[in-house]
Amino acid sequence: MKPLPLNDLWTDVIPRDPDMRQFIWQVSLTTTPFILIACFSLIFDWVTRFPVEIGVTTYEVGGGVLGVFLALRTNSGYERWWEARKAWGGITNQSRSLATAGLAYGPTPQWKTELIHWIILFAHATRHHLRGDQDFPELRGLCPADTVEQLIRESHRPVFISLKISELLQTAAASPGFPSVVLMQMERDRISLIDYLGVGERILSTPVPRAYTIVIRQFLVLFLAAFPFGILQKATWLTPFITAAIAFPMLALDEIGTELQNPFAKENVHQLPLDSFCQNLEECLRDLLEPK
Repeated sequence: MKPLPLNDLWTDVIPRDPDMRQFIWQVSLTTTPFILIACFSLIFDWVTRFPVEIGVTTYEVGGGVLGVFLALRTNSGYERWWEARKAWGGITNQSRSLATAGLAYGPTPQWKTELIHWIILFAHATRHHLRGDQDFPELRGLCPADTVEQLIRESHRPVFISLKISELLQTAAASPGFPSVVLMQMERDRISLIDYLGVGERILSTPVPRAYTIVIRQFLVLFLAAFPFGILQKATWLTPFITAAIAFPMLALDEIGTELQNPFAKENVHQLPLDSFCQNLEECLRDLLEPK
C-alpha cells in the first residue's frame, strides 16, 4: 500500500490534477455572475454619479454569520464522508479476516478458492451498488458459471453474495475437523460486512435536509450580489476583483459541502476512491490464495 502523497504549497495552489482543475473551473463559472454584478455596479456609479453604498457593518455581520453556516455545512458533509471511509475500511478489514480464516481452516482447495472469489465479489458488488452501477465487469471472471445469470438478475447483489458466503460456511461446518470457534468468528465477519454495507446505504439514502441547503444558498447569493455595493465607494475600479476574491472561496466551500454529502458519486471530485480500494483488496486476497 502506497503512503499518502505529501504535496508542497505550490502544487496545491496550482493543481495539476485534472479533477481539481475541473472543480476550479466549475466554481469559477459560478463566480462569474457576481463579477458581472460588480461590473454593473461600477458602470452604474460611473454613469449616474449617484452614490450607491451600503454600510460595511452590515457585511461584517452578515459575512460572519454566513461563514459560520458554511463551516457547519462543510463539517456536516465531511462527517458523512469520513463515516463512509470508516465503513469501507471495515469492509476491507473484515474481508481480510474472513479470507485468512478460510484459507487457514478451509476443508478443500476448491472451497477456499470459492470463498476468496465471493469475498472479492462482495467488495466489487458493494461498490457498484452504492454508485448505482448496473454493469458488473468483475462478475464473469470470479463468479461460478452456473450462478452468473442469477446474480445479474438480483436487485441487491451484495446480500446475494453474502448468502453464498453463508452457504460456504454451512458446508465447512458439516466437514469434520472444522473448528466451531473459527466458524463463529467467520460468521461474525460476514455479518459485519452486511453492517458496513448498511452504513453506506444509510449515508446514500439520507441526505442533508434540503431546506438547510436552500436557506444557506439563498443567504450566500444575496450576500455576494449585494457585496459590490458595500465596497464600491472605497474600492472603485477594484470592486470586481475584490468581489471575485471573496466569492470564489465561499462558493468553493458551498460546492465542497454539497459533494461531501455523497462520498460515493463518481462525478464528484471528492469521491472516495472505491476503485482503488477494491483493486488493492483483490490483489491482497489473490496473493493469499496463490502465493508468489
